[in-house]
Amino acid sequence: MSEPREDEQLCAAVISRDASAIERASKELQDNHSSPSFSRATITAIDEMNLEALSHLLQYSPLDEDIAQAAAASESTRVVQLILDQGWDVNRPLCGGQVPSMLRSSFAVRNESYLDWMLAMGANPNATSNLNETALSIAIREGTMKVVKKLLELDIMDTSRGDLLHCAIQREESADTAELIDRLILEKNAQVDAYEYDNDIAGQWRYGFPLRTPLHIACEIMNITAAKALLRHGANARQLKKQCNDLVPPTPLELATDKPDLQALLLA
Repeated sequence: MSEPREDEQLCAAVISRDASAIERASKELQDNHSSPSFSRATITAIDEMNLEALSHLLQYSPLDEDIAQAAAASESTRVVQLILDQGWDVNRPLCGGQVPSMLRSSFAVRNESYLDWMLAMGANPNATSNLNETALSIAIREGTMKVVKKLLELDIMDTSRGDLLHCAIQREESADTAELIDRLILEKNAQVDAYEYDNDIAGQWRYGFPLRTPLHIACEIMNITAAKALLRHGANARQLKKQCNDLVPPTPLELATDKPDLQALLLA
């Protein structure tokens, strides 16, 4: 049987919400280990919404990405506020750069009041991930239309970043699909045949991969509503993918070879 982890008693005390046990276990961990880790117990306090324990543990635990990510996912302004009060930069990337900032949290792209609060805390909607995605990219792909519209209407929102049109195609097909595509193209100057990740930031990570146009994505996931909207704006059904400096198959039309309804739409 493996030995219990050094922080086992502390995590158990956090779950049981025993303040005196938390204090004792914290002191024992601090005194008995040369490099004690309080990160797991701190994340446990966040998961359990034990704010008293969280405040206590933040005295011991240096902040790290895992703690900040747990705070962002907690859907609690009180938890996030405690983390920010400890000096965490609200715009610092998470998950090794894969997540633009705490603003990208799933709750922020679905809850308008939480988004407002994060913006008031100084969250920058233009902070980017290592694929050049912003909070708006994620909101368009998986958030509510209220949040999408609020971000689109921000004066400081840079809509040239984040492959927004590609994200709109990946959004679950709905009555909003065509309207969102129209708005991105007509109001935000999204290029209908632009390649995904075709920029200096994302290019470092996606170099060598075939890059898709929005219509490629629509055909791959059979988003007929999106395909119709893109074609209405002049999308090229014979556009090849881009790989490094070369153009490579397939085209959207070739992707539709075994999909008669989609093929007919592309040839119309």
